[in-house]
Amino acid sequence: MFALNAASIIVACTFAFSWGVYRPFAHLEIEVNHFLHIRQTDFIRGHFAFWIPALALALCLDVLLRSYSSAQISQTLLKTFGGVVAFLVFPAAWIYAEGGGSWLLIGEVTVIFLLFLWILLGRSSMLVRIGFAAVIGHFVFWFWFLSSSRGPNWDKPGYFGPAGPIMAFCAGLAWVAYVNSIAPVAAKYEKSEKT
Repeated sequence: MFALNAASIIVACTFAFSWGVYRPFAHLEIEVNHFLHIRQTDFIRGHFAFWIPALALALCLDVLLRSYSSAQISQTLLKTFGGVVAFLVFPAAWIYAEGGGSWLLIGEVTVIFLLFLWILLGRSSMLVRIGFAAVIGHFVFWFWFLSSSRGPNWDKPGYFGPAGPIMAFCAGLAWVAYVNSIAPVAAKYEKSEKT
């Protein structure tokens, strides 16, 4: 989930800031539409243009992380950066796209960041339940906020459509489970170092 979420963010940001990078993928989408006999209009929806590079990059990231799964850098990357990507990138992108956020949004992101740090640095089994509750509460808040403001754009392809919050939610749950699974190993390792 980390690889898919991170790859989607990278592709979405790259396409948002560089039309030159997006253009070949838009042409690829037209070719895929012709190949699949999808009726082509002047409007290019962008689903293939987004998902083909996002899935290819996610596959590369996944293979890279699995190849070096026993390396300390991979575990540290997944433990810290995986949580940041899962919890904070979607809200940060939304606040940036809107040109700033209300105090409610900034307050919610601050609270979830503090919970993220607490889960990351804590060692209690209770933190797992708190972590799952925090992920669920965080994304319920964001789905509520998106529905009450302009509403999610269900037709929009890529990360800024409905796929972004869903992928971030799943990545957040996976991150809490991952941190829980490595916590006993880390505690055992620290105990053996002391003795």
